[in-house]
Amino acid sequence: MKMELVLPGTESDRIPLAITKVEIMFNNEEDVQKCIAVLKESDEDLKLNPRPYDWQFTVRKGLKIYFGVNWFDLDFFKEKKNVFTNSQHGSIFSSFNTDLEDFQVKHYIEYIE
Repeated sequence: MKMELVLPGTESDRIPLAITKVEIMFNNEEDVQKCIAVLKESDEDLKLNPRPYDWQFTVRKGLKIYFGVNWFDLDFFKEKKNVFTNSQHGSIFSSFNTDLEDFQVKHYIEYIE
């Protein structure tokens, strides 16, 4: 089974100061599709209302989704990098039957001197 592009993301030609990589494992196709719909809505919102981050492309392999975030402001990154653990996101995750144990999140930071 190979990777499949799901969403193109909102990546720009700006160089990020930090990157977050996310993997989410699902139990069924219906929940994968619900998550894709949420990510697509967020992509569309970012296109209309730019913020100090953008979404990398989203791919899937089987019942696993992979995506990332490019961060362009280190203070904003430090403030928001773990926002996925808040109750609002928890409510979103429960809508597609996942919780934090189904996520793998890694942050990469480029410090500029």
